[in-house]
Amino acid sequence: LAAGRGRVRTVDGAAVDVVGFDTETKPTFKKGEAPKLVALVQIATRGLVVLFRLHKLAAIELPDSLRTLLEDASVLKVGVGCSGDEKALRRRSATLDCKGSLFDIEKLAKARYPSLTSCGLRGLVATLGGKRLSKGQSTANWALPTYSPAMIKYAANDAAAGLRCLDLILGDR
Repeated sequence: LAAGRGRVRTVDGAAVDVVGFDTETKPTFKKGEAPKLVALVQIATRGLVVLFRLHKLAAIELPDSLRTLLEDASVLKVGVGCSGDEKALRRRSATLDCKGSLFDIEKLAKARYPSLTSCGLRGLVATLGGKRLSKGQSTANWALPTYSPAMIKYAANDAAAGLRCLDLILGDR
């Protein structure tokens, strides 16, 4: 992905104004333990998923390219639990300002389908798309030096699923 004028441009030059978004953090299992820094940011277009492995960087600060994308208000970032993701990213970059461009699709799903009972990403994928989204890697250690194929698939699917659910809710595809 390359920075475009008010939009994200893919390698082939196509412009997108919405991307799927998610983050992963090494889980904490002890009561009172401070939360860990975000280890991975996932960004998905309809044809590409990019995994930003932040824990591999020497600096705590976000890479300029990622920060520029996150702060670009003209590019909507969609997923489930985005407000928590933004708060977690601010532990890495206190001045990060996503300018309201992170959008929790569960709010839209509840408004469009009032009888919907399961608005987590797994529930939305099952209800709207008739597919099963595995959450088996959700407690994986995202600060590991290498990821297993299952971790990569999980991370990519989480970001792509948010974008797919938005399409299904809006009836676009």
